[in-house]
Parts: sequence; C-alpha cells; structure tokens
Amino acid sequence: FDGNNFTVRNLKIIKSSTNQGLFGCIENAVIKNLNIINMYIESDKNIGGICGYCINSTISDCIVHGTIVTNKSISGGIAGYSLSQKGKSQIKNCFSSVIMNNSNTSGGITGINSSLQGGTAEITGCCSVSEISGTIVGGITGISNNSALIKNCCYLDYNDSLEAVG
Repeated sequence: FDGNNFTVRNLKIIKSSTNQGLFGCIENAVIKNLNIINMYIESDKNIGGICGYCINSTISDCIVHGTIVTNKSISGGIAGYSLSQKGKSQIKNCFSSVIMNNSNTSGGITGINSSLQGGTAEITGCCSVSEISGTIVGGITGISNNSALIKNCCYLDYNDSLEAVG
C-alpha cells in the first residue's frame, strides 16, 4: 500500500479486540508514505497507529500522531508487534508522536520487535517523541529480542514519562 504521502485524519477505533490500527494485521506486505494525524485507538492487545501486528512486512516513511489507550498488553506508535519469522520485518524512516497510556509492553515505534526461526526484524532510522506509560516500556521498543536490530533511531520523552528507558 503506497499512501502517496496522503494524511488520514481523526482515525478513531474503540474496540475490545486484538490487532488494532489503520490495518489490523499485515503479512508479507509493504506500507509506505502514509501519515495518520490525530488518531485515537482504545483496545486490548497489539495496537499500533499503522498496524496492530506486522509479520514479515515493511513499513516505511510513515508518520503517526495521536493517542493509544489499553489496559492489557502490547502497543507501539507505528506497530504494536513486529515479528520476523523466517523472513524480514522492517520499520524504517518512520516518526511517531504518541501518548500511550496503561500498556503492559509499549514503545514509541513498536511494543515488541522480535525475530524467530532465523528471521530478521529491524527498526532503522526512526524517531519518536512520545509520552509512554506502562510496565515494560522503551522509547523505540518495549522489548527487542533474539536477533532483532535497532539502528540509527532517536527518542525524545517530551513529558519525562519514562523513569528508566533503554
């Protein structure tokens, strides 16, 4: 999906479910050149502005601004959960400015960035200026495991919301 730098404004999702975002779950997909401004998403698990769950896909050159609220689990400004399973999952050159409240695992770009079964998951050239609260939180990602990579990224906590951030 090429958004051609168009902007989606006032996206509002309130649903007790998993995999919530403009796209719920993407697999072997490419999403690029898309802006989401003034979004509000309230849901349970795997919540992100672009997509809730990203499997072996690429998200590039996207901007997300808004609010994510959950009492349960995983949330990220761009993608809730980014997984590479025997393939490649990549988030590159994206920017988020998101307020995330009460998530268990959350990050400015992804909640979880994970590689399994020899896959490659990367976050490259991304920046987040966000306010994040939760149990396991990070400026770029809450959890990055196995051989997942984070390169050339930046985070600015505009409200000193994170006491300890990695």
